[in-house]
Amino acid sequence: MADRASWLEDSEDSPVNLFSPENTDIVSVFDAKVIYQQSYHDIDLAKVPRLFLPKVGHLQIIDWEKVYSTIEDDDIFDNRSVDRSGALVIVRPDMYVAHILPLSARAELTECFAQSMVREKVLTMA
Repeated sequence: MADRASWLEDSEDSPVNLFSPENTDIVSVFDAKVIYQQSYHDIDLAKVPRLFLPKVGHLQIIDWEKVYSTIEDDDIFDNRSVDRSGALVIVRPDMYVAHILPLSARAELTECFAQSMVREKVLTMA
């Protein structure tokens, strides 16, 4: 999970960097959340990637509302048949599930957003 979050946050070819305006909060366009498979008692927030605990606003306060865990006896992975290896779920602002991808689908994720978004940074020919 940390590897994928790091790619989304830091890589030049991630949709977060391609389609988010410069000098804005990392969540200005994309609202990334994570659901861990273990109990919330077992999640070490110090090890959660920054993407899921972003500092936002003028005061750069941590947004704690992006880290979730399963509920005992009501496991979302079982209830929704989500592969235990994880998944990327793209949900539009109108709550329509636009795409579900495996965690390894980096190019497919970027392509999904490229179909409907404009790159923030325009590449020029040298």
